[in-house]
Amino acid sequence: MGTSSEAQSPSRFCPLCDGRFDADVCPLDGVPTVRGDFDAAPPEDAALGRVIAGRFRVERLLGQGATGRVYAATQLSVERPVALKLLQPHHARDRHHVRRFYREARAATRLESRHVVRVYDFGVDDETLTPFIAMELLRGETLRDRLRREGPMRPAAAARVGLEIAQALVEADAAGIVHRDLKPANIMLVPGDVGGAEIVKVTDFGVAKDLGRDDTETLTQRGAAIGTPAYMAPEQLRGALADAKADQFSFCVALYEALLGQR
Repeated sequence: MGTSSEAQSPSRFCPLCDGRFDADVCPLDGVPTVRGDFDAAPPEDAALGRVIAGRFRVERLLGQGATGRVYAATQLSVERPVALKLLQPHHARDRHHVRRFYREARAATRLESRHVVRVYDFGVDDETLTPFIAMELLRGETLRDRLRREGPMRPAAAARVGLEIAQALVEADAAGIVHRDLKPANIMLVPGDVGGAEIVKVTDFGVAKDLGRDDTETLTQRGAAIGTPAYMAPEQLRGALADAKADQFSFCVALYEALLGQR
């Protein structure tokens, strides 16, 4: 009596290329792979005190939006405070959102400007199957909150902030990355060293586009607008593919708002 056996399919997959592998890192994209039962597992929230990916202890909620939550956490191996961004549970099993999440992390890791928030690590926690991004923990406030609290900025202050935003955009453009959602809420004003000037940090590359990659499967198909309408370039509003000029348009709207308190 003979027996037959089927070759087992690879146990993990890559959120970027959808390839299936047994390795913990995708050999094509170089990003962490995810357990193969990802789609079937029920969503699980990250409770305070839980350790994500064996490395990051969740401590307190800092804020949340429609798709993600940001927690203060500690990277246990080096006792470093970090901001840990997690997908909302109802998005954590959606490959579209996970792919966007991964692209945000990878785009940010390619930028070394002191005016872009640093990303330390990203992946999916194997226990909870929660996608995460570990970033530098910023102290300060957003440009949006500053304008709400103090009103329009003096021209010299607005010029300094604008210059530092521009430096971040120059590096992004050189790396072939378009932010696509630049606005005061995504611009952090961080206290400098003792006696030093504030440092501007551009955050949230969640809808960034890498112009150097072949986007056969795009996150948003042609004809679908992405970004925040009040700051979007006309071509973005029409759903056309955006390039660095779209970021320049958003930058000018944000700077106008900083100077005059209105869009």
